[in-house]
Amino acid sequence: MTWSVAQPADARTPAPANAAGASPDKPAPFTSATRECSADELAKGINLAAAFLDNPFSEPFRKVEEKIARQQERELWLVKTLMHTLPDYERALPEEKESLKRIADGLISKSQALRKESAAAVAPVRHVIRVQPVE
Repeated sequence: MTWSVAQPADARTPAPANAAGASPDKPAPFTSATRECSADELAKGINLAAAFLDNPFSEPFRKVEEKIARQQERELWLVKTLMHTLPDYERALPEEKESLKRIADGLISKSQALRKESAAAVAPVRHVIRVQPVE
């Protein structure tokens, strides 16, 4: 006997932009693709991520990865360039110590905002997987 892993027939309408954007009442279909497998394969377990490369996790994960890459790019510049040079400015302009502290605090605040933005991009992905026998 073979089995088919597919999205439910009642969920063939396009999922919301965030495939995970399905509401709690209506999860997104896992994928529009199907795959037949034997009962033995099914018993051993199927790696859905490998079997269905385009799935409800693809777009949300891509968005999170973009946010993290943006965060890291900005933080690298912020820390390596700006934060590391503040002690040099403090030595050169000791009378501006308070101003430089405000600048450092502002840079740290920017860094924290970037981290929060990345964390906020992470959201649960709800989906439906239907496994049914193939006649």
